[in-house]
Amino acid sequence: MKNDVAIFVRSLEGVAGGLEKAVCGLANNLSSNGHRVFLITLDNIDARPFFKLDSRVIWIKIQLGMSTQKATNLIRFKRMLAIRKIVKKKGIRKVISFQSGMTSLVAISLLFARVEIIAAERESLTRYNYINNPFRKKVLHFTSLLFVDKIQVFFESYISQYPYLLRRKCVVIPNYLDFFSKISAKKRNAKIEILYIGRLEYPKNLSILVKAAIECNEFVNLTIIGEGSELLELQEISNKQSNIRFVPKTLELELFWRNTDYLCLISLWEGFPNAALEALSRGVPVIGFSRTDGVSNLITNYQNGLLSADKITVESVKTLLKVALETKFEQAIVQESVSMYLKERVLPIWETVLQ
Repeated sequence: MKNDVAIFVRSLEGVAGGLEKAVCGLANNLSSNGHRVFLITLDNIDARPFFKLDSRVIWIKIQLGMSTQKATNLIRFKRMLAIRKIVKKKGIRKVISFQSGMTSLVAISLLFARVEIIAAERESLTRYNYINNPFRKKVLHFTSLLFVDKIQVFFESYISQYPYLLRRKCVVIPNYLDFFSKISAKKRNAKIEILYIGRLEYPKNLSILVKAAIECNEFVNLTIIGEGSELLELQEISNKQSNIRFVPKTLELELFWRNTDYLCLISLWEGFPNAALEALSRGVPVIGFSRTDGVSNLITNYQNGLLSADKITVESVKTLLKVALETKFEQAIVQESVSMYLKERVLPIWETVLQ
């Protein structure tokens, strides 16, 4: 049975992150499978997504306050009324809510509305080890999850991060690939080509990567693709080093993938890193650290990438890069390691949850 499904996310305005890609992809695929999909955000009317949306997806923009700024209590209350009105008017009975803040807003808005809410968790809960006021934020997060019906997590190992009372609600649904890309044969040059794709923000640890690449300039070229609040700082650190280049966010990534030896992700935490999944699907190995949830779940050391058990520092990244220089991978084995994440294997899980 096909349903009217509402997908809630804070904003899609021109953002090129893994979350936005996953939201647009899920909306498109559910729509293609016959569901009527409402994509509901806090954006203003002139907002445009970075990733393509199927024309059948109905995008509703609430337009109350700025989605990028903290809302006043009045704006928050108005948003609750708007959410409840939209869901009741459209007769929606299945709701998927992305991001913990948005889930809290949706859960409160739809109390006693006879709507099934699925909280799509996007990050490992190890993030609370690195943020301010972690106890208060964790309590608020877990309290909001008491009012949802299901909690979508990426990996089985993530379930144990939740309080026992919430674990029975958890269902494992990973991100997925639409298809395997054709593997491009690569010839290793004197320098290894390292790629990073994603947001340029604090959790990604990019200042450490840039500093390590500078000190390994004799055998490393680093390309960083993306935008974010740390761009200027990273450019200053690189000091126009010839082996480091910055590229604005783009959908035209084919040439970069063809010329890349490794994707490097040394984040403090992840959820399910789409960039890693994309790299592996193209036969490109990933290098990172075993302490990074998400990265360590996808990588088997020396099979489809390299994992260091050390603390993430400039010196440990340099060591990892030196090992990468001396290591070769079978591209077909790297690609096959993520075959379980193909769309035809993952989307049926969503369909089961939405029944």
